[in-house]
Amino acid sequence: MNDLRVIKTLNNSIVHCYSEDLEREVLAFGKGIGFNVKKDEYLIKPIEKIYEIKEIKNFRDYKSLVSSVDEELVSVSEEVISMLTKNFGDKYNERLHVSLLDHLNFAIRRHRSNLIVGNIFNDETKFMYPKEYEFSQEMVDLINKKLNIDLPESEVGFITMHVHSALNGENIGITTIVVKIINDCLKIIEEEAHISLDDNDLSKQRLITHLKFAVKRALDKCLLTNLIDDVVREKYKEAYEISCKLREHIKDTYCLELGGGEISYLALHIQNVVNMRRSYN
Repeated sequence: MNDLRVIKTLNNSIVHCYSEDLEREVLAFGKGIGFNVKKDEYLIKPIEKIYEIKEIKNFRDYKSLVSSVDEELVSVSEEVISMLTKNFGDKYNERLHVSLLDHLNFAIRRHRSNLIVGNIFNDETKFMYPKEYEFSQEMVDLINKKLNIDLPESEVGFITMHVHSALNGENIGITTIVVKIINDCLKIIEEEAHISLDDNDLSKQRLITHLKFAVKRALDKCLLTNLIDDVVREKYKEAYEISCKLREHIKDTYCLELGGGEISYLALHIQNVVNMRRSYN
């Protein structure tokens, strides 16, 4: 006999159960397994998969969410997570079950109401997290095909941030802040140096990578040792001044302070990208 005792049917495909083997509550998934089943009965229909969401808050939030959205959307969201484990492994923050489904639910509502939400951070997200972005592009194509909709390119960037956060144990809010800061910094560099950064330029990619880790070091309060500050300050005055302006902007706007050791290394990356762009003019 199946060890899954029914607590509540959430919809025809998802049943909240108590697993006697695991000695905890779980969610059972399967086509039609919730049809005409009653509390305290044991599930006997074919079960496709079981989710053992360990944190109580995640379990409650997910249970509440799946009972209020379309079954087809839940199925697609879980298919995305299943594909994620095949591509990146099974170590991810289980909160993704909640955050991804919630995001997709509102994204599809907006789309069907003709409310277009742009994503000004899409390019930076693509550079910062290329593997996650490529995966998310494939998943948006899958979602569009399965649900017969046409989610815009901006959704690729949004889903990328959810995927990156889940894989790296980051809060989605932290991932969003990092992307925003980098977007701000690139705009300031363009304005101050009077250049236009090229997405295909390797020096831009290296600059974004350095900024990403610099911001994360600031968030972790990790100081970077710098033995070349005086040399860089003297030799690359313009880049150094821009680097200082970035530091001030990040502090004033995000209450986050880059360590003094970051300024010279950041200036070197700025100098490289400026040299590259000006050589084309």
